[in-house]
Amino acid sequence: MTMLLEARDLTHVYTIRQGLLGRPAPLRALNNVSLSIKRGEILGIVGESGCGKSTLARILLGLEAPTSGTVLLEGRPVGDYPRRERALAVQPVFQDPYGSLNPSMSVEELIALPLHVHGIGSRSERRRRTATMADQVGLPRRALAARPGELSGGQRQRVAIARALVAGPRLVICDEPTSALDVSVQAQILNLLLDLRAEHDVAMLFISHNLSVIEHMADRMMVMYLGRVVETGPTRAIFARPHHPYTTVLRDAVFSPQDDGGVPDLGLRGNFPNAMDVPSGCVFHPRCGFAHQNCSEVEPMLKTHGGDDRACACHYPLTAGP
Repeated sequence: MTMLLEARDLTHVYTIRQGLLGRPAPLRALNNVSLSIKRGEILGIVGESGCGKSTLARILLGLEAPTSGTVLLEGRPVGDYPRRERALAVQPVFQDPYGSLNPSMSVEELIALPLHVHGIGSRSERRRRTATMADQVGLPRRALAARPGELSGGQRQRVAIARALVAGPRLVICDEPTSALDVSVQAQILNLLLDLRAEHDVAMLFISHNLSVIEHMADRMMVMYLGRVVETGPTRAIFARPHHPYTTVLRDAVFSPQDDGGVPDLGLRGNFPNAMDVPSGCVFHPRCGFAHQNCSEVEPMLKTHGGDDRACACHYPLTAGP
């Protein structure tokens, strides 16, 4: 079966100048990252700020070229697609809806913009399709004449989602699409995306630092740390029994309405990692409560563990208990 989207061994290195007179130094934002997405599937990517999630999204969207590695769209290198054909297949929904919407255009013009760019339909067909899409994302018809500055944050994100879906893409890449919204509005947008996935059979790559959002949204998930994939597999199986210590930390850090014991002790050691000074061996070992001597010397490879399509990059995976 041909995957809708595949990324193979993506590596991306930025050159960073430290200080006014400092020498340029490499920052490896991605290190041999691979993933695949099937039609109609939601793949969640989770990790702390600076782990490489947004760099990965920009590369998959074609906004940046990787230092090395390959991105395939339906089996073809993404670079072989003309720019407009690629944009018709893959659309983004960004974190800041206001920053991604032209403030001088009306909502109707914004939603219809992909139809104009790709020459889809007559003028009347575009207006009909735009109105239908606005209904599907829960925007009132009167909002079509408004400008983005006249809308709430949740309404602007609905406009961004409608614009992404109106031309019928096969994949939508959502980069922290709800983190700038109130909690109640976040839930509305997440449920809207699930409804639209079911209605349009569109695949999604959903990026978030919030594990509870990934649990709600994703069929499969991928956990990243310092530009590396440390665990991947079915979302339900990973939440039931994480194999990597870092995944366990992320899961245990999620608060629920039943929590009443204060901030939990996650067992993390050391300080937040410096992406310009990556530790030797396992990059997580300075903070890991289960680290052994060889963890600081030998980098673990991403290997399959168990029979449920899971993989983990850990010398001592936590397979014995929940």
